[in-house]
Amino acid sequence: MIQTIHAKDRDEWLALRKRGLGSSEMGTIIGVNPYDTPYQLWLRKTGRVEQTEENTAMRMGHLLEPIVAQLYEEKTGERIDSDSVDDFVVINDLRPYMVASPDRYVQGKNGLTLLECKTTAFNVSADDYPKSWFCQVQYLMACSGLREASLAWLINGREFGYTPIAYSQKFVDFLLEKADRFWDCVQKDTPPEDLRPEDLALMFPTEEKGKEVVATDDIYGIYTQLKEVELKLADLDGKKEELITNLKAAMTDAEKLVYGNMTLATWKSQKANRLDTTRLKAECPEIAAQYTKVSESRVFRLK
Repeated sequence: MIQTIHAKDRDEWLALRKRGLGSSEMGTIIGVNPYDTPYQLWLRKTGRVEQTEENTAMRMGHLLEPIVAQLYEEKTGERIDSDSVDDFVVINDLRPYMVASPDRYVQGKNGLTLLECKTTAFNVSADDYPKSWFCQVQYLMACSGLREASLAWLINGREFGYTPIAYSQKFVDFLLEKADRFWDCVQKDTPPEDLRPEDLALMFPTEEKGKEVVATDDIYGIYTQLKEVELKLADLDGKKEELITNLKAAMTDAEKLVYGNMTLATWKSQKANRLDTTRLKAECPEIAAQYTKVSESRVFRLK
């Protein structure tokens, strides 16, 4: 059963979206969102940290949805369904967490379809757009029961584009399997297994003084592999420096190194403004102290 709930106001709409997993979170769950991780999302979903507050970019994206939808109408001749203009959510009882918020429904040639509206500062095209957008649209179709959708975008408020997106049952099966596992972690209050370095820094921000962990044979094997990698990287760094030195020697005082019509390298002077912290501390210690911030983080060093 699919329920559609029209929110009385924006606060209620935002509250409804927190009841499960929204379409914008699918990219994070399968690991294609470079700005978020499954563990960080799990922290928010389990209430360990506050939900991400709507920033200006997110707010502007929401405010510009009608503009993107209007441009889509003008370009395609299709009409936006009037019942989908206000904020609403779709809840699919197939899975308890399936709570999605489509941007618009469209009265297409073959009946009702989905429209996802985006605003961005990046160059995108029908053949090259963020993977997280694709995940989002597939989840919206799975949640709403609709099987046709389009993605429309506005770049820097000037360039408009759109593309149809076909429903992929194979991808949706994969997506929902990942979402099932993630939601199970939320329900059982256990963190997801696919952790990244930044997640470990959040999990263990400080060390227990004097504590030691005895490595297993498997962990020792990982250690020896890492040592081998470091040695290979050191050899490569040395070789890289040697090759750069040879090219600089060939360039002498030239600005460019060319080969036929190709520019192989440049070696130019550049200016940079740098704060002389040593002099500042010596001559104005009070000011230096006022603007000095102490930060603490764990540093990993291989022995």
